[in-house]
Amino acid sequence: MSDTKLARVILHDSDLDVDVNLNASGELLSQMRANTIKDGTGTSYVPLLDVDGHLQIDVLSALPSGTNTIGNVNVLHNKTIKNATGSISATTAIVAAVTGKKIKVFAYSLIMSSTTAVTCTFNNGAAGTALWTVPLQALSGTISGANLAVSIPSFLFATGAGVLLELALSAAVSVTYSISYWDDDAD
Repeated sequence: MSDTKLARVILHDSDLDVDVNLNASGELLSQMRANTIKDGTGTSYVPLLDVDGHLQIDVLSALPSGTNTIGNVNVLHNKTIKNATGSISATTAIVAAVTGKKIKVFAYSLIMSSTTAVTCTFNNGAAGTALWTVPLQALSGTISGANLAVSIPSFLFATGAGVLLELALSAAVSVTYSISYWDDDAD
């Protein structure tokens, strides 16, 4: 197999210019370049595709400040991922309210070792509406747990704006929790 250029094909239409260099085996040797595209603010970008056709773009540096979307995909531009971890045996506020912000949880883990059944409920505020409920009970001498995570910018549940996140327990047993979240502007 040789990297000697055998053919160069240039395709053009109103949406895409493709410059393809092939070797003797018909494999791509060089990048393809698309026409300039514009984001919602009118800023122009020239996206690059590698030889496998994958988009090559530095998403965070390409987004102007305050822009949170690329097409219809929301990104966490200028958001900080936060974590809360602890061990509780009674209903507790696990994330404090943030004025004007929703708490969006994208991952959690709950672990306990009691043979007493407990229902763990994430609430929208103190004694508020249930957002997510997980029943746990361990066999004698074992631990029991549950965990779930989704890729951001998706999230499992969110509080209302300016409302704390509470973890309520139905029984006085020790539960270790860990959550990952970000606070986001109210819709």
